[in-house]
Amino acid sequence: MPVRLSRIDDLTRSDHTFIETGDECLYLGEYTARKGYQFSETNNLIFNLKKPMDRRGQPGWQYKKHAIEEAGRQMRMALDALNPKWLSTATLVPMPPSKVKSDPMYDDRLMQMLQVLGTGIHPDVREMSYSVRASRLRTRPRFARASKDCLPTFRSMKLSSILRRTRSG
Repeated sequence: MPVRLSRIDDLTRSDHTFIETGDECLYLGEYTARKGYQFSETNNLIFNLKKPMDRRGQPGWQYKKHAIEEAGRQMRMALDALNPKWLSTATLVPMPPSKVKSDPMYDDRLMQMLQVLGTGIHPDVREMSYSVRASRLRTRPRFARASKDCLPTFRSMKLSSILRRTRSG
């Protein structure tokens, strides 16, 4: 899989219903829906990243751990290729999972990926928002717009709390 970031532009924006003109969105790899894990390296990586937490301890779980590590390494290489000094000054905030932390299906794979990405340079990685109510739907219907009923409810940490954590460590 090529380890370089691609940009969603005017030609591809219509394929991504939530990306608006003026948004800057970079991505690593192209997932092809409904083609299965054998279709491409990216599909295989995504399938393994998304293994549900109730599969922990079962055959194949090691592929999820490997996918988290591989995604972190690839993202690190791609970001270093753009600007090798950027990560040492960046604050990285993972998109929160759809499940609350107390849910057995809670999956912090993005936080784990960012920790792998930061190996050796220790960028500022923070959970600044979190789910307070799990989503009702596992996935949104294709081309559906977000609604309060099908998306998780997120909260962000108060700025004073973020500053306190920054100053203390």
